[in-house]
Amino acid sequence: MIINDNEVNHLFLKGQQFDSTEVIGKEVKFLKEFRTNYALAPDGKLYNNRSAEVYEAGTTGFVILAQAMNCFYVVNPKIGVMSDIKCGWVKASDVSIL
Repeated sequence: MIINDNEVNHLFLKGQQFDSTEVIGKEVKFLKEFRTNYALAPDGKLYNNRSAEVYEAGTTGFVILAQAMNCFYVVNPKIGVMSDIKCGWVKASDVSIL
């Protein structure tokens, strides 16, 4: 990640840690049903935040935009990354990195 023209590997923002690792930008395949309504709490747990789009297990096309604790923030650039309903947090154990 680049912050103020400096490369950083770890970012702490409001108690959450974001890491720049080799998984950022990698495509994922969902191993379980993925719902876009999960938000990440400071303790690393995911919680239901709003209505959601649902994607079946086996869906691909989403890429990892950020990593915090044991979760990834995934987006589908073909659908659009500006809409919250087209992206969300998922447990790292619920995806396979392609």
